[in-house]
Amino acid sequence: MYSQSNRKPWQRYYLDHRFKIACLVLLLSMGLNGYLLSRNCAPAQLHVDVSTQIADNLIARTLAELRSVTNRLNQYQSYVAKAVDDAYLNYAMTSPSPDSFEPRTQQQQPQRYTDPVSPPDPALRQPSATIPVDNAVAVPKSGRADVQPPPMPSEELTQAQMIRIQDAYNWEINLAENKESIAQLVKAMPDGGTILDVGANVGAITSLAAKACPKCHVLAFEPVPAYFKFAATVACAGLSNVELFNWAVCDHVGPQKIFLDPGGNLGWNTIVAAKKDNGMLEKEVQCITLDALMDSPRFAERLKNVKVIKVDVEGAEHYVIRGMKKLITSLHDRLPLLLLEVGWGKSRPDWQQEVDAFEWLFAQGYKRINLDAIQSTGNVVLEPLSRNGP
Repeated sequence: MYSQSNRKPWQRYYLDHRFKIACLVLLLSMGLNGYLLSRNCAPAQLHVDVSTQIADNLIARTLAELRSVTNRLNQYQSYVAKAVDDAYLNYAMTSPSPDSFEPRTQQQQPQRYTDPVSPPDPALRQPSATIPVDNAVAVPKSGRADVQPPPMPSEELTQAQMIRIQDAYNWEINLAENKESIAQLVKAMPDGGTILDVGANVGAITSLAAKACPKCHVLAFEPVPAYFKFAATVACAGLSNVELFNWAVCDHVGPQKIFLDPGGNLGWNTIVAAKKDNGMLEKEVQCITLDALMDSPRFAERLKNVKVIKVDVEGAEHYVIRGMKKLITSLHDRLPLLLLEVGWGKSRPDWQQEVDAFEWLFAQGYKRINLDAIQSTGNVVLEPLSRNGP
């Protein structure tokens, strides 16, 4: 390419405005042709043909250059996407361990989007005797078979997915609203305990909570495979106090349809069929209830010390609440703090079911809030009337 500084001013003006000039020439030619025809001038048709040909040539050259520029921009976009993707991967590969602040060894390096949920070094997790660090079914001394989480999703994250998800993650961790939630969370857990992150999305709240409260242990649940994979292999990679599971938490155990936004809106995926939009993609995921996890030796000890439950499930809050009644009842003397997003507020078609679920929580010892004030999607905090537990 030639430098713009080597061109004369009229050349630069022509290159910057060539399409406008072509249109102007064409309009002037049409006007002049009309004038000549009105005067019955013979050269009119020849003049129009020549002018039209000049204009056509200018337009054709302009369109050709635009196509060339578009092709170059597409190439640059591919190069940038690859560079950003490699940078994200390099960051995940070389970031220091949160425990030692030393670069991880080669044996500890995560692989490309295919790491297991558990940290590569089992010694980092310091598990209890009943909480294994891998996804295998454990049969402890009690003889009860442990719950087996779904395996790591097999599909690879594309460069476009990585960039979009990383941007969403960066936005989430810098959101003032999330920082306020984390401050409430840390205040409620001076001595540590278990945090349940139901609807972890890309792992922003999970990683913030784990870093803000090193004494805490976070059990995070996210059903959308791409978001779960990013959270497990990038956002929470190397955090020894985090366990991630590719489950949807609701009111039953088994398969469940989830509706995904086709445009990649990370905040709009729901299991509420009545609220799905036209064109949403349908996918089957595995559901679990928090009550079912209480019967699993792998989770039982952690759930006895739950201090905070965060729920962000795009309108499925009452399903989650119905599926954790046994858990809440077992914690009646040390109720956990509840941070919930209420999807759509009073405009939702099943609002009465949402009200019934909240009324049940109030009856268990949570401070009452004004549900009628929730007109649209918003966050609420439910505090126990008293907190007598450790």
